[in-house]
Amino acid sequence: MELSTSFKKIAKQFGASEQQLLMADLIAIGYSENDAFNIAHPENITYTIQQNNNLRQNIVKTQKFRSLVAERKDVIRNRIGDPTSEDIQLIGTDEVAKEILRSAYGQPSGSKERADLMAKYQEIVKKNEQSDENKEQFLMFYFPVCCDKCPLMTEYKEKKKDERLERKQE
Repeated sequence: MELSTSFKKIAKQFGASEQQLLMADLIAIGYSENDAFNIAHPENITYTIQQNNNLRQNIVKTQKFRSLVAERKDVIRNRIGDPTSEDIQLIGTDEVAKEILRSAYGQPSGSKERADLMAKYQEIVKKNEQSDENKEQFLMFYFPVCCDKCPLMTEYKEKKKDERLERKQE
């Protein structure tokens, strides 16, 4: 397996083998120990399942490897941020359009970046208008709390009464 020189340097900094670092990184991003071991040690494919399990357990049980996994998890979290953070807020298309427009006006007049940002702004505005038009096409029904107050139910009852009266008259 070919690994980059920077990856090899990081492994040396941690005092671990390249395969252990690879396995720790895979576990840190969510792979199971078994899958991470199989990826990091492809040369062990010819061994039996029991032999692979023993080798994996010998690596995983060590305190050095556990601390390596914990450190790599911290590094990964710091790089990508915490997706469960409450600092993240959803913004609407209007806010996005405003931000794009602000960025566009911050660019020099006649620049390619400004033209690209203006084009993105127009796309967002058109999509927003199209979604508004789509909303108007749907009929909205509001159901009352009680069936007795529903105009559809009263109309149905009146229709049934009329049908009964017609039958009696015949």
